[in-house]
Amino acid sequence: MPFTQFLFLFSVLSSERTSTTGIPETPTTTTTVKPGPPSLPSSPGQVIPAVVFLVLGALLFLLLVLLAAQLYQNRVLKESLVPGGSHPSA
Repeated sequence: MPFTQFLFLFSVLSSERTSTTGIPETPTTTTTVKPGPPSLPSSPGQVIPAVVFLVLGALLFLLLVLLAAQLYQNRVLKESLVPGGSHPSA
């Protein structure tokens, strides 16, 4: 057993004291808590822009879906007007 471990065990054993009731006292230790990063306050002022962005994003998605449907429908109609299904050469 290294000498440093022996000293550590000796200091732990010698620091155990018994009170008058016969119950061993536990040594008190102090720990320091490092402050973490400041938390963002959740105020109604921050929730409203998030809801607005969510609604605007959903509307933009629906607009893109409608545009894609219109483009597809336009392509299908153009193909049905051309006889034989081939595009005319210009």
